[in-house]
Amino acid sequence: GGLYLSLVGSPEDYQQGDTVRIMFIHVPAAWMSMSVYTMMAVAAAGPGMNIALAFLAAIIVGIAAAFAPNWGTSLPEWALTAFTYFILINTFLALFNLLPIPPFDGSHILGGLLPRKWARHWQKLQALGMTLILVIIAAAWIFPEARWIEKTIWPTVMWIMEFFAGIAQSVELALS
Repeated sequence: GGLYLSLVGSPEDYQQGDTVRIMFIHVPAAWMSMSVYTMMAVAAAGPGMNIALAFLAAIIVGIAAAFAPNWGTSLPEWALTAFTYFILINTFLALFNLLPIPPFDGSHILGGLLPRKWARHWQKLQALGMTLILVIIAAAWIFPEARWIEKTIWPTVMWIMEFFAGIAQSVELALS
């Protein structure tokens, strides 16, 4: 119905005649193809917000550490611990959510980056995502000595934590 109305039922352009009718097909198709990029952007928003919150917390720690001597005190240990855990949790959540296992956001990002032929196969695997997550959790419980999380995600989390610590120190040095 829509194809017939686009090519036959749409009016001719007063200057270009019938050649403009193809836009009634091309423009909606272009918008539909852009939905893949929208899906990837929405999927990246969650981990991106986690990283942004960790970045903001590192800046706050740097500011507080710089101005604490002006207040006649040092940064309280509980506050430093709280902000460190806040940064750690947000960093871990961002990286864990970027794993390319359905239904995590990383699977949607990977699905958008794959060529169309591979993306169809990837979409079929989406249904197995929760099963795969349960298998990974069960394997972590059954084989705790394997330490999968510590070997896969943890090194990257610690590297990013060092990056945020460097940001906090840079802010402190710049303000003191």
